[in-house]
Amino acid sequence: MLFYQPLVSGLGYAMVLAGCVLEGETVLIAAGIAAQLGCLHLPFVVLAAWIGAASGDLFFFILGRYRGGSILGVRPSWGGRIRKTVGLLEKYETAVIVAARFIYGCRIIGPFAIGFARVRIWRFLFLNLASGLVWSSLFGTAGYLFGTSLGRLLSNLPIRVVALSLLAGLIALIVGRSSIHRQRA
Repeated sequence: MLFYQPLVSGLGYAMVLAGCVLEGETVLIAAGIAAQLGCLHLPFVVLAAWIGAASGDLFFFILGRYRGGSILGVRPSWGGRIRKTVGLLEKYETAVIVAARFIYGCRIIGPFAIGFARVRIWRFLFLNLASGLVWSSLFGTAGYLFGTSLGRLLSNLPIRVVALSLLAGLIALIVGRSSIHRQRA
């Protein structure tokens, strides 16, 4: 048994659900890899991701619908993206609702703008659930398949090389995200 397996098996599905409330692709791919390694079961990974993503999108939809104006007063920088999304919704409502899940950086602002635009809730729920199932299946399976290749690669490397590579990747991710946040501010 791998040293991390009890932790991932015990908390894995809750971590997937919570991680997929917001962006979630990285969490879902990592969970797919964990499923390939035998720590989790892929169908439950997909289910947890689907529930988390759909719940998060519904929350931001409702927030946009009932508190959109007051939030835009506090976050005026969202105004341009909201207006652009509302304009696209007038022409391509179904496509925008489905595509918002797959466009990086739109997972929060997309459902918020859709709610702000007063799209019918039942229409949003149906499209959100359908696109969420496709999204969670696609990224979960991608992680699972990537895990197969990764497992073959890592099995031939010493543990120190793997640990140092993971540490370097984590540092690069943290530095990259913090510089993006500084540029936006």
